[in-house]
Amino acid sequence: MEFAKQAARLADEIQDSTLQSRTHNNLALLCFERREFSTALHHLLTAFRATNEIQDFQHQAVVKYHLGLVLSKLETSVELPESSQTLDNSPLQRSPAPVGSGEDIVAAKAKDSNRSNTVRHSSSKKLIPDQVLTTAKDCFLQTETLVDVLPRQDPVLQVLAHGCRGEAEYYAGEFHTAEAEFSIALQRLQEILYPEQHKVKTGSTTTATSKTTSIQAIQATEVIKIQGFLLSYMGCTQLVEGKFELAKESHQCDLEMALKHEDIHAQLRAMRNLALVYNSTQRYHDAIPLWREVLEIASVLQNKADQMMAYSGLGIAMKELRVTDQKGEFKELLDIKENNPLHIFLRQRALAIELGDKNQQIIAQRHVVSTYEFPDSSIDIEQRLAECDTLVRLCEQYENLQYRGDAYRSLANALTAQVARLGARGARFAEAVNVLTQKRNSVCTKYQEATKTLKAATAAMILAANDDDMNTLGLKKLHQEDKHPRPPVTRVDILQRR
Repeated sequence: MEFAKQAARLADEIQDSTLQSRTHNNLALLCFERREFSTALHHLLTAFRATNEIQDFQHQAVVKYHLGLVLSKLETSVELPESSQTLDNSPLQRSPAPVGSGEDIVAAKAKDSNRSNTVRHSSSKKLIPDQVLTTAKDCFLQTETLVDVLPRQDPVLQVLAHGCRGEAEYYAGEFHTAEAEFSIALQRLQEILYPEQHKVKTGSTTTATSKTTSIQAIQATEVIKIQGFLLSYMGCTQLVEGKFELAKESHQCDLEMALKHEDIHAQLRAMRNLALVYNSTQRYHDAIPLWREVLEIASVLQNKADQMMAYSGLGIAMKELRVTDQKGEFKELLDIKENNPLHIFLRQRALAIELGDKNQQIIAQRHVVSTYEFPDSSIDIEQRLAECDTLVRLCEQYENLQYRGDAYRSLANALTAQVARLGARGARFAEAVNVLTQKRNSVCTKYQEATKTLKAATAAMILAANDDDMNTLGLKKLHQEDKHPRPPVTRVDILQRR
């Protein structure tokens, strides 16, 4: 670190832009590894200014990729320094690929996810706009664009840029675009891993040679890890889109690679994601042994976050298997005490409390409450009410209307069950029934208000997005039946960010 700082200082003293771009970029990477993201951002902005001064677009692509990584961690955006040069006078304009100004391309790609319609010829000289607010996704988009048009392409950077762009789109909820980006990244990676096959298909010798050189620049194990992450993200995206068979194939491929290369971390990830697919397709009997494996590996790795996820998935599988096992085929399995969903969810909640994860506490508490909603006469009504009250208190501290609505609904159902039970015992419980009825009605009113607010907010958001995009994208207006809220995707329930 000290040598990197000294090199950056010397580059600043002699005002050598080429050295500044390299030394500050390298220093930013060291800060990134130490999780000093704000400091890394400062050095990357310095490196970006230096690449602008010397019009070094080859290295600027690398810097922008690193900028995207840092902005993603900081969850913020920046105003990139202005460039006083036109791209018409830059080496990029002499590239055989059609290209407008770098920011024009980014703007076009942001408006239309169809890559074939984003790159256009520039009919006039345009300056790159100064003080452009740039997000992580923009950085990855710009990196893709630069790498695609540079005379000396960097296929490894192409893979990384497309992969990170896909991750950004995934967490932004743009799953179709995310899947496309992951597909491109996997295709580019295959071309790197098997250059001879690509050469035969395309008849290109230069491309195959450059990619062979690129693969020599990085370790094979790193390539395998990248491929595993891409398959993992691809499978998770397909799962959210409802493409269950494709999701299963992606995660199975990820698991096979992890087993082949004896990567225990990748095995945990692949098994967890494959178990999620089985849960989603009601193949609970297949999911249960996978969740057990995930629990065992997470315990060995002392990864409490993954243990918490495994308890969640295992509890859901056990609970749903109780409901769907109408013929009693798994009665022996379900009668085992340790397979009781309530006990499993209580372990999940204990870990969430230990980790101080409020969101996961709510998820665990929702699971606990759900176990009391079985039509079982042996259920402890008082305990059910206590758990529902706990859920309501947690959700009222958390600004998520979906969670609040579910909490109010659960409490209202529990109160209704208690009222029905007391009402059946006779007139001597009339006063208690009256108190519980009033409480139930109050909770129902809160539930209606939360639901109404959620629907109105979601409809307004959809309409606003629809109106903004109609003129620019040529989209049709949403039908009335499309204006309804959808439950949010909880990130940790799908894929935990690393």
